[in-house]
Amino acid sequence: MKREYDFSKAERGKFYRAGAKMIFPIYLDAALQKQLEPFARNQGKGIGEIVNDILKNQLQLLRSLNPSKRRNTLQPPGRARRKPKSQRRRSSTGKVRL
Repeated sequence: MKREYDFSKAERGKFYRAGAKMIFPIYLDAALQKQLEPFARNQGKGIGEIVNDILKNQLQLLRSLNPSKRRNTLQPPGRARRKPKSQRRRSSTGKVRL
């Protein structure tokens, strides 16, 4: 790695594409992939399609068994909200504890 890089001719946002969607690779366990291959072949689909179908069905099942207040259970929970100053306690050292 160089100590310095010259960005004087760089172009900001050169590869940015509005609305582009990220598709992340998912790596299956070798034994699982080996089990899914004949099933995918019999269905005339790729393993990716089979895995997507299985995951969609599992999510539907989970939602039907445990309906939650939030619709999208795959989203990470929001940041924890801080308590208002009136509800914060001070420790013996004078520091604010949450």
